[in-house]
Amino acid sequence: NGKEFVVRLAAAVGDNLGVNDIAVFSKNFASGSMMCRHCCGRKEEIREKTHEDDFQLRTKQHYDAQMRLLEEEDYNESVCSVLGIKGPCPFSALSSFHPVDSLPPDLMHDILEGVAPSTLTLTIEKLMSDKVVGGSELNEAMTSFPFSSVDTNRPGKIVVGGTQGKPFHVRRSKPTANEAWILLRL
Repeated sequence: NGKEFVVRLAAAVGDNLGVNDIAVFSKNFASGSMMCRHCCGRKEEIREKTHEDDFQLRTKQHYDAQMRLLEEEDYNESVCSVLGIKGPCPFSALSSFHPVDSLPPDLMHDILEGVAPSTLTLTIEKLMSDKVVGGSELNEAMTSFPFSSVDTNRPGKIVVGGTQGKPFHVRRSKPTANEAWILLRL
């Protein structure tokens, strides 16, 4: 009705592939030099290192310097691959948006299918090795737990073994995001 208003884009939330596409970061998570939009870690480093201090995080200044280099190199494919950036983000012209600060992690892929299963496995293994809880008790608790009706896709056995003198160990299959969410919540 002829009224002006100001709109600000503060963040873009989505899965890694979609958000990387929007921000024009590399979408190749299996290979490529810099495959993460949050740090400058290379594939080999990401698989081996586990602490944030081991990586150089992307900053606005670092990203802007890389964009200047890409412009100078006319977005050469090999340089883009090394930097993990394929081109300029269309939202970069907005004063309220920057690709480094405005793209939070993907909750499902990064946390529920990434960090959470590893953390749960290490925690359960530690509790079992310190004899705080046993494998058969954990499995019994999982099968008899009074899950809510909304808890679909419930986690199965957490640990396996315990037969023929073999020790229990945490099952290494990756839970779905829903299973990990239920385990974390409970």
